[in-house]
Amino acid sequence: MKTALFANNQKPQAHEILKDLSHFLQNRGVKVILEYVEPFTNGDLEKILPALRGADFLVSIGGDGSILHLVHAIGIPHIPIVGINLGSLGFLAEVNVKNLFSDFETICKKAYTVTERLIIDGYVQNEKRGFAVNEVTVHRGCHPNLIDLSIHVDGVFLNTFSADGVIVSTPSGSTAYSLSAGGPIVTPESETLIITPICPHTMSNRPLVLMPKESLSIELSRGGDEVDVAFDGQPPTPLSQGDCLEIRKSSDHFRLLTLPTTDYFSTLRLKLGWAGSWRQ
Repeated sequence: MKTALFANNQKPQAHEILKDLSHFLQNRGVKVILEYVEPFTNGDLEKILPALRGADFLVSIGGDGSILHLVHAIGIPHIPIVGINLGSLGFLAEVNVKNLFSDFETICKKAYTVTERLIIDGYVQNEKRGFAVNEVTVHRGCHPNLIDLSIHVDGVFLNTFSADGVIVSTPSGSTAYSLSAGGPIVTPESETLIITPICPHTMSNRPLVLMPKESLSIELSRGGDEVDVAFDGQPPTPLSQGDCLEIRKSSDHFRLLTLPTTDYFSTLRLKLGWAGSWRQ
């Protein structure tokens, strides 16, 4: 087996864990083809991408944000990613530091599965602006007032939201920004999109779970000359008034390495602090 290790330099433990894990894996016959401490530079990326060929999995040390940053730096890899969570929640990064070596012992034995998650692409005038594992956010940015965003689903008018913005989330992203804005939790294997208005002016504007056949489109119909569009919280790009942001399901998928002990509903109960118990 071959792997590459990436560590977020903003996490105090990350560099130490990278060294310890590299030693652990190599002692079990896993070839570590790359050890990299972010941030990425363009010159390094030119060397990193060829080096990843032939890797069986990638390791991201940091949290969900570190995984997303890695994916947006190197592009959607066909190689599955396993994340070590050094952050607070962590729904993508499922390996806890307390179980680090026992979990990677399981991985070394190839006792894991690879799950595929929906990715969405964003286009403006048929030019691709970016992709998202979690969500695409259209936000008023520096504009001081509410904005009007008109949304069509497969060419059919849905609604015009007067709000601070709108989040279009994948099921993976339903436990991220969308959840903070009041959106529903959707199981990650579904092929749906979630539309969550951000601070809508009208209380009847509620989150929606949709399954568009082709795409949904968002147009800035009122509220300044331009607003911000962000993919997975990366630096935003502008959307000008009258432009149409088209969001489509990608033909590719995000691949996540999953351990046999993973239970999505147990993860929800743990991460969200649910107190309900099973009563017979």
